[in-house]
Amino acid sequence: MADEQRPGQRPFAIAPTLAQAARLQRDRRYRDAHDQFFVEGVRNFVAAVDSGCTMVALLYSERLLTSPVARKLVRRLKRAGVPFAHVSLLAIQPAGSC
Repeated sequence: MADEQRPGQRPFAIAPTLAQAARLQRDRRYRDAHDQFFVEGVRNFVAAVDSGCTMVALLYSERLLTSPVARKLVRRLKRAGVPFAHVSLLAIQPAGSC
């Protein structure tokens, strides 16, 4: 998937997006005010896409994205123009875990 970027796809800067994702996870008032939430995990991601949620951005790790269904959805959303970023395992590892 790393070499699948095509014209019209929109990679973006990761640091501000990770900061926004962290805020969406911890601040309910922020989520409500922006009418957004952060989806984590393959099962939740597939359910959100299947239920018609609008994806504002995609953050994913090539090494962790092993589900064929999730990979297919990521490709489809990237082609549809959803901004995306590849993240390292360290960037998405929860604070305090090893």
